[in-house]
Formats: sequence, structure tokens, C-alpha cells
Amino acid sequence: MTHSFQTSAASIASSSSSSSSSQQHFDRVLMPVSIRQTLPITDMQAGALLGPKGERIQQLQRETGAIVSIGDLSDDNGERRKRIVNIQGNQQQVNNALQTIKKLLMIVSNDEVGED
Repeated sequence: MTHSFQTSAASIASSSSSSSSSQQHFDRVLMPVSIRQTLPITDMQAGALLGPKGERIQQLQRETGAIVSIGDLSDDNGERRKRIVNIQGNQQQVNNALQTIKKLLMIVSNDEVGED
């Protein structure tokens, strides 16, 4: 019986390590996929999105969980063509951030039209 117990213990240990390996694989498969979305914007829209001292973009990141940054798109000569918003996170975070940004940009666009 002792021999049988040792074999069972070895089988259990082997099964446990196999299960741990399976769990690691399962965790990797279920890890949220990080996606990146970009959106071209004007300089005025970039300023509105950043807010005073970057407070608005920081609040957006806190509320949505997405990583949001503003950069420049350059042409082949290195000349800046336009501004761009980079949004990164899982699908839900990116969708929430995009929705909020688009609402803000509509407000800014309406203000620009009203200034003419």
C-alpha cells in the first residue's frame, strides 16, 4: 500500500504542476487584449483635450482607464502635418475614452463655428 500511496502522491504532484501550467496558459488567453486607436485633431482641439496643466486628459485617463496621449504626425520631411490623439487600453477602455473625446471635440468644434 505504501508503494501505491507514493505513486498516487507522485501522480498528484505531477497533476498539480500540469494544472498550474494549464492555469498559466488559461490566464494568458484571458488577459485583456490591449488595442490602440488614433484620432487626428487640430491644435485647438489638442489644447481643449489637454486642459489647463493637462488636468482634463489626466481626468479622462482616470475615468476610462485608457492611456491617452497627444502627439504629432509628421510627413516624410519631418514637418509636422497635424496632431493626433493616441488611445490605448482594452476594448472597453478605448471605447469609453473615444466616446468622451468625441463629445469634447464636438463642443470645441461648435465653439470654433460660433467664433466666426
